Amino acid sequence: MKVKLDKVLGVIRESDEAALGGAFVYGYDNDTAVTSGANQFKRVVLNQDNASYTYVDGFTQMPCHGKVRPCVMSDCSTRTVAYYLNPSDITKKVDGTASKLDGTDGDVMVEFEPCYYRIDQYTDGNSHLHEVFLMSVESFPGAAYWPGFYIGPGGATVRKQYVGMYQGYITGGKLHSWSGVQPTVSTSCANFINAGVANGGNQVNDLMFQWIFHLMITELASCDSQTAVSRGHVDMSGSWQASWVRKTGRADSVPYKGGVLADDADVDSDLVSSWASGAAHVIACKYAYIENLWGSVWENCSGYQKYQDGTEIDITVNSVKYYRYEDGDYPSGEGVTRTAFAWKSEGGTVIYTAAAHPAVNNATYSDTALETSTGYTISAFDEDFTQSGYWFTTDTAKYSQLTSNRDPGPENSAFPAAGCTPDSIAWVSHNWPKAEGWPSKWDARTLFPTNASGGAAGTGLTDYFYNNVQGGARALLRGGDAHYGSLAGFGDVLVYHSVGYSTTYFGGRLSA
Repeated sequence: MKVKLDKVLGVIRESDEAALGGAFVYGYDNDTAVTSGANQFKRVVLNQDNASYTYVDGFTQMPCHGKVRPCVMSDCSTRTVAYYLNPSDITKKVDGTASKLDGTDGDVMVEFEPCYYRIDQYTDGNSHLHEVFLMSVESFPGAAYWPGFYIGPGGATVRKQYVGMYQGYITGGKLHSWSGVQPTVSTSCANFINAGVANGGNQVNDLMFQWIFHLMITELASCDSQTAVSRGHVDMSGSWQASWVRKTGRADSVPYKGGVLADDADVDSDLVSSWASGAAHVIACKYAYIENLWGSVWENCSGYQKYQDGTEIDITVNSVKYYRYEDGDYPSGEGVTRTAFAWKSEGGTVIYTAAAHPAVNNATYSDTALETSTGYTISAFDEDFTQSGYWFTTDTAKYSQLTSNRDPGPENSAFPAAGCTPDSIAWVSHNWPKAEGWPSKWDARTLFPTNASGGAAGTGLTDYFYNNVQGGARALLRGGDAHYGSLAGFGDVLVYHSVGYSTTYFGGRLSA
């Protein structure tokens, strides 16, 4: 049947709704949405090939926005909300009386009600790949609950999730979310998990960070959190100092999103000499009521363990080791012949090998000063990426099983579309970039990069990817710390350090 686009979109066009199950269709130019019945979608189109964002729908408020509520939780073990906070002023309860954010009444959390999502892809007439993000508080054809709303035991139950408004503070062996305290650092992801469990909750699973990231992308039509929300506390200069970490609650004056600028006359005057030249002096930022989702300190993520075979796809040329450089110049099957393969050394030198499977002929050439035609050997060659991916679970009771090294899983696995099956720790194959860099391509659901070259601070995922080329089991952290500048942001991913590693700029966050 024919329907007209909802006028709230600011567009009038007729499209064939039946083609995609009655919920919405893409318009003639593939970037116009239609709503049907009570379903309302917030939608954004990302073009991975040129890192552009098309803000399609004109809703003044997110359909999922009303399902994000700040609150004070008196008991994490029973998930008891003492009271909700005024969304315009969290220093007050919804009834207008004063709230207590310092732990007196409990942990300060942000409540997320389960929502539905669907991510589609299409290729336009110029062969550019586009991703279409859709969110709704109601079910619609092809949609599923975001996997982060599944919890333990068994990882099969969908329920509200609570994320700490503040970076985590451990006292008495328990992890808390309080205003006015120094966030706890120098402890491992496992210790944050244990301290969260001791408080009746846990530590935030990266699936919920991913959901909030998707929420921001869809609401603000950008992956660039530092531009769309606030730069964050990321502009300190010089070697890391623990004193750079500010007490929580500095963004309490920001109700939903934004940043707080430092005043040289206030308690941050001790930082003046450490600000990077020309820095905005932002000391805290907030999105979805959550303070410092990026900046200040890196945040450990529960329920994930990255794995990458350190010997995967590398060659040695005259005693220098080179790693696969780009996805596009590697054959996908036995006997495939291409013009050239590209390899990159840890020092950044790029060479190319003529294309004979599996790149073992004697002809190589280079776009740099390095010229070699003989003398290279293959130290390993894993064509199918069977040992590149990550383990994850939605079962909160099993987070601790990913805090010690695991072996890689099977090939050809995929990110579950509708959460985990019960009692599951899932292995997902993922082609992690061998080198670190600015991501220009990524997996749409996890927002993990698949190519770490060609992006920049304002394009692609806009934030940096740090990898360990030696591979093996690695912990997952997000956000960047107080001296990462433009490298930091919601999309900043660190999978460099071994599982269990801790340092003065690693923190965590409570969930329930």
